[in-house]
Amino acid sequence: MPADPRFRTRWIIIGMVAAVSLGTALLVRSVRRPYQARIPEGVRVGGLEVGGLDGVGATGLLQPLVQARANQTWTLRLNGRTWLVTPSEVGIRYSLDDSLSQALAAARSQPWWERAWGPGPAGLAPRDIVLAWTFDEASFSRLADRLAAEIDRPAQNASYDLRSGRAVPDRAGLSLDRGALRRAVEEAVQRQATEITIPVRTIPPAVKEADLAAVGRQRLSTFTTRVNLADADRVANIALAVKKINGTLLRPGDTFSFNEIVGPREPVAGFRQAKEIYQGEYVLGYGGGVCQVSSTLYNAALLADLGIAARSHHSRPLSYVETGRDATVAYDYLDFRFTNTSRAPVLLVASLEADQLTASILGRAFPSSRRVEVVTRDLITVQPPMREEMDETLPWRARQVISQGEPGYEVTVLRRVIEGGRLVRDEVISHDKYPPRPGLVRVGLRPPLMGDGQTVPTAPGASALPSAPPTPGTPEPQAVTP
Repeated sequence: MPADPRFRTRWIIIGMVAAVSLGTALLVRSVRRPYQARIPEGVRVGGLEVGGLDGVGATGLLQPLVQARANQTWTLRLNGRTWLVTPSEVGIRYSLDDSLSQALAAARSQPWWERAWGPGPAGLAPRDIVLAWTFDEASFSRLADRLAAEIDRPAQNASYDLRSGRAVPDRAGLSLDRGALRRAVEEAVQRQATEITIPVRTIPPAVKEADLAAVGRQRLSTFTTRVNLADADRVANIALAVKKINGTLLRPGDTFSFNEIVGPREPVAGFRQAKEIYQGEYVLGYGGGVCQVSSTLYNAALLADLGIAARSHHSRPLSYVETGRDATVAYDYLDFRFTNTSRAPVLLVASLEADQLTASILGRAFPSSRRVEVVTRDLITVQPPMREEMDETLPWRARQVISQGEPGYEVTVLRRVIEGGRLVRDEVISHDKYPPRPGLVRVGLRPPLMGDGQTVPTAPGASALPSAPPTPGTPEPQAVTP
């Protein structure tokens, strides 16, 4: 007898309901909340076995590990020197939450049937997870700045010691390689290492001792100015600029740039704040004092008969050099440049000894019958104008001199080349104008007083306010009596 179609349909419906219920139960079991899920067997985090634990159990096991790693001491080494730092100082921040998430992610990567009933008899292959960490750029930059301050050194060119006549050997410079240091830190975390060799770049000197053989040791020129030792910051700036310039080699046709060699006058370069001239006034600025170095070198270049390519004078005369023979500099817009117009290499030698700043240029000596002179002529003094300022606290028409001002100057500088007692070249190097600085006079506006010390009364109906000062050349007004 054929089966009843209604009976068959009933069993199909029952089977479908059962399948849906079973699937729902398995799905619910497989997507339990993360902290209820269990980490698969064979998973290790930072070397610790966390397989079979749920989120709470794994947290309790990993928390001491994260704390221990954060408290580690790392050792940074370079050429026998050692720096001890913490992971946070090199920019490493270990994360418990991220480590736990990675471990639980291993469970979510299982097939749903393994999450529901666990792996088969063979289990899962062991899996090692590195303790999670993030990189803090700000902390790493602070450490890199501190290391660079102790490690970085400029290359030292070979030069001559003018007192002993001996060659000063060259020395390569060093510079911290920040990019390589960051990569070394990241690799150390992956390897769970705590020692790093600090990577550095070697900076070759521009002039090596072998290069000096092409330069004669004769002094083509030398010029000295006196430094005020009372201003320590200014002296430090001068010494730093001297160090950068000393040993510069110029081959025929090479041009020396003060700004290029000395570089930006910034605190990071070691320059300090000291007095400098800005818009005619003395103000504090980083690198104050380097203009004395450029001015001293300018005179040495003139006396060595080298070509002046760019030079500007200050807005006011200076005490350490003759008017018209100064050279002001300001990084990125006012440079001092000169060119080696001779047929042989020349070497710049600069020194600061006690209060003596000296710039010399060495090379192949001039013929004994040749000499170079730098002279000034047509020095004109321009008297300062006096600026008047009205003052109501001073008696009527009284004049009080506050400042005498400063005179200005016009001057022409010449370079003369003499050979065998005969003038072979007479060239104008510069014609400079130093503007005068106005003086200040205060002129009184207070009305005159009567004999008893009372203010002179005004005429009936007149304003009680003081009248304007009379026109120059007219008689002063007299008090009016009733």
